[in-house]
Amino acid sequence: MGVFHICTIANKLDMYQTMKASFIEAGFTEDKCRYSLFDNSEKNLYEPYNILKVIQSNTVEPYIILCHQDILVDQGDGFEKLINIIKELEGKNTNWAILGNAGMNYDYEFVVKIVNPNNFEPWAGEYPQEAHYLDENFLVINNSANFSSSNGLSGFHIYGTDFCLNAILQGYLGFAE
Repeated sequence: MGVFHICTIANKLDMYQTMKASFIEAGFTEDKCRYSLFDNSEKNLYEPYNILKVIQSNTVEPYIILCHQDILVDQGDGFEKLINIIKELEGKNTNWAILGNAGMNYDYEFVVKIVNPNNFEPWAGEYPQEAHYLDENFLVINNSANFSSSNGLSGFHIYGTDFCLNAILQGYLGFAE
């Protein structure tokens, strides 16, 4: 059994292949991770609100990574860094459900640890930060938390917030790292 189940809903398969190759090069190899592509290249068959339940019910790995097709893991951090972040987080609080690389903490400050063309200012404070909102671009879900998305919602926006709020309502915590 691997450590991560890496799931991506993709409508541009060339972007997905580039993303997956960057993950593998960063140590997220197929002996440690399972990859699942939800192919929307021809038609929108999958959306995050409903696919989360499917992913959770079919995942034996302890952690699920739900990420965008345009993520590149090419800034020097990789598998071992994420494992260390999770170990550190679990050492501080075992009641976590969801972790992301960009979000908003309880003081309404953006906590962002991402390199992108929009040149976000990096967070200058301590990591990890408890968060009530996480951006959808890269989410690590603790599979044992077993939270779900809200019923009746669909689409491709605000699901990171929905996941966080549902986890919080079930007694779990979200973190930005």
